[in-house]
Amino acid sequence: MPERGAFRRCLEAELEQAGEGASLYLVLSGTSEGEPVRHFYEQDGLIARPLFLGTAYSGWHEVMPYLAQIDPMSGFLDWIEETEWGDWGWAAVSMLSFDDLFGHLQSLIKIRMPDQREVFFRYWDARFFGPLLSYLDDQSLAAMMGPVKVAIMPGGQPYQHSGLLPVEKQEPSPWFQLTPEVERQLSGLCWHQLVDATLAELHRINGSPLLSWPPEVARLKVERQLRRLSRGQPITELSQPDLAHLHQCLLQEARKASPIRSSTV
Repeated sequence: MPERGAFRRCLEAELEQAGEGASLYLVLSGTSEGEPVRHFYEQDGLIARPLFLGTAYSGWHEVMPYLAQIDPMSGFLDWIEETEWGDWGWAAVSMLSFDDLFGHLQSLIKIRMPDQREVFFRYWDARFFGPLLSYLDDQSLAAMMGPVKVAIMPGGQPYQHSGLLPVEKQEPSPWFQLTPEVERQLSGLCWHQLVDATLAELHRINGSPLLSWPPEVARLKVERQLRRLSRGQPITELSQPDLAHLHQCLLQEARKASPIRSSTV
């Protein structure tokens, strides 16, 4: 859990340094169990917009990230200070408008991997986004952050770019491409998140083979199948064909094991 008060101290310092004309925004995760979006609407809720609005994913209400603009005295900041959930999102200080920042973040819904694959980009998850910013070179960092002058993670870690590059209107998503080195660094960071996400996807399937084993055994089996699937290559997200293949492998394994299990009951 982040040090209590670190986020707010960093926020106040960065706003003061940015000076007059700076605005405070929050990128709120729609997948956090802490439900930051719900708490935002209960304690503030004045200016917010779903980040998939107007896209092909506008119906994904259950996982929808939001962009919110708040006052530095907002009561929602008290909730952020008190919550134990470090994946609620992150803060942005910007000199530009809500619409400018919204458009930039929408353009990052997907990014390209080094092999040109398009993947969803979880920029609303600070556990992933913060380390990614630290891996980027200056030019890529400036492009990624765009109108964000400073990005502040829940633990109070600020990330900023030089501001030497002009903020230009971005191409439609996906326009940002990871380098092989950044992908390699992210793959280690994302391994546990990949396993968690794969388990969650498999549990949503009717008749999931995961029900055949205790949770800790199911996790080990999923990890083994993911390693076979990746063949030592960095992997940050499963495609639907890969997920279907992994599901079939686990089904076969469960069917082979079921006679043995029933005979020992």
